[in-house]
Amino acid sequence: MATAVQPRHPARPSISAVNLSAAHPPLFRTSLLAALMAAALSACGGGGGGADGATQLNAALARPQAVEANLVATIDDFDDRTSVSPWTFWAPSGSAGSLAIVAGNGSANALGLGYSFSCASTATGCGQYVTATRNLPSTVSGAKSLRFVSRSPASAKLSVRVVDASGQTLAYNVTRPPEGYDASTWFQTDIDLAKPAQWWGGANNGVIQTGIRQVVAVANAASWPASGTVSIDSLRLLSVVENLGPVAVGSGLVVDDFENRAVAAPWTFYTPGSGAAGAVASATGSTGRGLGLDYDLTCPGGTCGKYVQATLPLYRAVSGAAALTFQTRSESEVNLTVRVTDQSGQTLQYTTVRPNAGYDPAVWWRAVVDLAKPALWWGGVNTGKPSGAITSVAVMAERAGSTAVSGTLSVDEVKLLPTVPDTSVTLDGGTMVSLDNFNDRSTVAPWSFWSPGTGASGSLASITNPADGTRALGFNYSLSCVGSTCGSYVVATLPLAQTVSGASWLRARVKLAGDVGLTVRIGDTSGQMLDYKVQRPLEAADPDRWFTLEVDLTGAPSLYWGGANSGKISGAVKSVALIVGDALSKPASGTVAVDDLRLSTIAKTGFTLSADSALLPPLVTNDTLGRHAGLAVNPSVLPTALAGLDKAAAAGFTTLRSPMFWSWIEKTAGVYDWSLMDKYLAAAEARGLTVLFTLSYGNPLYDVRTADGAAAFARYARAAAARYAGRKVQWEIWNEPDTAKFWAGTADEFNRVARGALAAIRAVDADVPVTTGGISGWWGKDFLVQMLSGGDADGASAVAMHGYRTIGSEPETLVSDWLRAETLSQRTLGRTLPMWNTEWGYSTDRLPTTGFAQWQAVYSVRQMLTQWTLGIPLFVHYSLFNYATDLSDPENNYGLLLADGSEKPAMQAVRTLLAKAAGHVHGGLVDEVPIGMHALKLQGTSDDIYVVWSTHGDMPLSFSLPSGWNASATDMNGAALGSTVATVNGTSLRSWTFQEVDGPVYVRVVK
Repeated sequence: MATAVQPRHPARPSISAVNLSAAHPPLFRTSLLAALMAAALSACGGGGGGADGATQLNAALARPQAVEANLVATIDDFDDRTSVSPWTFWAPSGSAGSLAIVAGNGSANALGLGYSFSCASTATGCGQYVTATRNLPSTVSGAKSLRFVSRSPASAKLSVRVVDASGQTLAYNVTRPPEGYDASTWFQTDIDLAKPAQWWGGANNGVIQTGIRQVVAVANAASWPASGTVSIDSLRLLSVVENLGPVAVGSGLVVDDFENRAVAAPWTFYTPGSGAAGAVASATGSTGRGLGLDYDLTCPGGTCGKYVQATLPLYRAVSGAAALTFQTRSESEVNLTVRVTDQSGQTLQYTTVRPNAGYDPAVWWRAVVDLAKPALWWGGVNTGKPSGAITSVAVMAERAGSTAVSGTLSVDEVKLLPTVPDTSVTLDGGTMVSLDNFNDRSTVAPWSFWSPGTGASGSLASITNPADGTRALGFNYSLSCVGSTCGSYVVATLPLAQTVSGASWLRARVKLAGDVGLTVRIGDTSGQMLDYKVQRPLEAADPDRWFTLEVDLTGAPSLYWGGANSGKISGAVKSVALIVGDALSKPASGTVAVDDLRLSTIAKTGFTLSADSALLPPLVTNDTLGRHAGLAVNPSVLPTALAGLDKAAAAGFTTLRSPMFWSWIEKTAGVYDWSLMDKYLAAAEARGLTVLFTLSYGNPLYDVRTADGAAAFARYARAAAARYAGRKVQWEIWNEPDTAKFWAGTADEFNRVARGALAAIRAVDADVPVTTGGISGWWGKDFLVQMLSGGDADGASAVAMHGYRTIGSEPETLVSDWLRAETLSQRTLGRTLPMWNTEWGYSTDRLPTTGFAQWQAVYSVRQMLTQWTLGIPLFVHYSLFNYATDLSDPENNYGLLLADGSEKPAMQAVRTLLAKAAGHVHGGLVDEVPIGMHALKLQGTSDDIYVVWSTHGDMPLSFSLPSGWNASATDMNGAALGSTVATVNGTSLRSWTFQEVDGPVYVRVVK
């Protein structure tokens, strides 16, 4: 075993051992050789140093006084003569050399073993070594180790032989430390005489018999041709074996920093065979010198080379290591893999996670390997855990793709550490960590693409975000059907170089088409996977617009499995994946654009409006709210209905949706009674209201599912359209035909009814607006496809869908479903028709009964703001009246008015919204507001009004603007709100604070 040494101490002519039982001082910047010197420095009592422990320890003298007691015999220190005698030289045929006295290790003399190897080792009769032999004056017994110092060029490898009293020759290899590959550096070698590499002759048992009578130094050829001199000094036989067991890692060991030599050795190069070539060489490091692992991975004959490897055999095994770290850089075309071998002969293989910046080949990054977590292992104890000490370290350049690649993987500052460095990031209140902004590289790596198979394909690409010219991720998808097998999703995954704990939210800027859904998959350090379905926010009403995606990681995932299997993030986040899935059950292709991916806590709870605040342009320009606003009114109890019309008109509604039941009109076959409808329509028109009549339901006189019944329904529709032609009317053909409650026949039977009615209306009034029957919600999409495919919209003015949400879903969740429905309609029809929301409201089945009246008011306003932002031409609030007083019956509690006509809080809230919006147009949503906040600008001539609301439960949010602005605020019902004034960063701000239950706040800014 070899150790680099300093010049011999003149007062101590004999070499002694490093005391491995002594405590090692801090070694984080300490080489293995310095670790071996640490005890020697202490025993020697000298060797002052600077601030860098490595510098001080490398200056130590390996001459502790205590070793003299272990000296059996001094073979030679060469200081007492100028002749090489009694050493003799020998060389086989093809080798040449000589012996000479040369300068010693800090002394005058040492032995120089000159060599000259002039031919390749494969040549016949070619010499490969030379020897220097010393016959001892007498047999020396009791020796357990041989110690000496030497230096030589890298072209020669030194080994030692001893001959015992039986005539047996025992050969020992000399392991050169990294420092020893500098031809000018002396290094110390300790040989355990009980462990020869080979033996022959004499007793021929590998055990020294009686004693040693001869010592031979052998210079073996390491390369050809080569010539030079091996210098040897201070040969001792000792009674103990020292410096040969594992060295403790202490507080950290620098295994190789490459600064002490200009060659790659003792690193060796390995290739597994065809298609994999390369070399190792000394190269530029992160600081000073480093190692270059050149790779050339090609595909000769279709067989591609997978990897090349550089291996460092540790001249001293290291115990107690928990982690391996090093600096590295390379092209992204190769992956970096690490292998270590332990004393049992087990090899453990580890993958590394390259940070985003590391995909720039010019950037050095720190690889950290947790030795307790191999990806693969084999041989030795085969446990997957390091057994005993580490004996070698290897780095591999593995081809990442399927094409030929070549280049250099650079390595520097290789260290073994007693603990695994904490590479995680912990977030606390108000903090955020960027996972990827894509601007530090031109490649998509470390993102990877995955497809489950047939019908699902795609790719990843680096694209430009046109909004600011920066880079972003393009996630291309193609979901199709091959035979009966349809692709449903594809996945893009980002492994995190640093795990992140404490995250509550994931945020990103995204552009997502309406035909696909997006799911975020989080992998945690327990091995658990958690899926969170993404709800498109209100700010993403335009599918061609970038929006801020927000995922609440504290909420319940839609799916989870593996690891802790708890449905909550366990430990830290270690990977993030985006899953693009088919939302329409139809082929889909396109690109999801992603930028600025972050994890955060609730970083912002307030927003400050300024003159520079960005607005997302509205889908419809110069658009007023009132013209869209409809209200469901049942005219069956005419006096009550008429009383409500005044309140509807006064509130600002412009359209009424009312059923025109066939059974009301045609009680005798062929005879129509319009009296109720005449009075109702006249009353509505007198108040400036348009009526959307729903032609609906069966008639006891007919079975509408039959051809005759459908024909009768068409005659009824024709008669209605003819009677009210030119009036303020619109027509809807049926209500919620996708539900068994309102249609008991098949889809084909309904198509016959709808087609006939639409044709009948068009025959008498070609221009009147007519919509298809409104399906009950997005869950009725299959029936919608059957309707549209069956011709129900041929000649229609619009397609209708109802906006009802599932229980617990907020109004803003309509955005995803509405865009999907629009896309589905367009693809089914092959053309674009407007979509009307002809019914939507909130009752006790979707809101808590405790505080129901307030929550209904909040949600009623928010549903109108959501639909206006979506640009829906007509949206109908269901309904004007409650039809009963029992809160336990949801069907009778949708009203803005109680059954007796008195107002509920929802009427006041809706009336306030319509009043505030009067004289204003939709000015767009404020971009980049905090999580859970929305701010819509009502743009007026003399003032602007910002409608600000929360979707974030009981978390208080604040909206601020400069105190110098002429501003005031009211609550959801129009009552004045006070503000607070504070100076923030030198600017005086006025602020209003609110929670979700408070509903929207109206902040008016006078121009």
